[in-house]
Amino acid sequence: MSQDDLPRPDGLETPNRVPMLAVALFALIAVILALTLSLRSSLAESGTKPDETLSGTPVRMATARAEEGLADVEARLQRFEQVLEVVRSKQERLAGALAVQLTQDESAETPTAPHKTAIDISSSEPTSG
Repeated sequence: MSQDDLPRPDGLETPNRVPMLAVALFALIAVILALTLSLRSSLAESGTKPDETLSGTPVRMATARAEEGLADVEARLQRFEQVLEVVRSKQERLAGALAVQLTQDESAETPTAPHKTAIDISSSEPTSG
């Protein structure tokens, strides 16, 4: 229950209060409307059209910024392509090295000649004489 809902001690009714936000919004709209009308009347008095008051400078500035941005993107793309080429060449070298290693491992697994792993102790003993 708000303070406005409580009865007043003097017996009078409380008037309806308009929220402050609505008043502020109304005032803001009125100011914007007044500025718009003032601008239109000043343009009508001077005889210029709104398009004539704008120079080409903002458009040129925006175009220059867009071209700088495009140049930056193109430079980044070129660097990316260079890095990608380096990665691809390293990948090809690693794939070749892996193929060589796999070939060597496969040839090592298939024995071509029996290996002499045990030492014949009887033939290496000195004979006493």
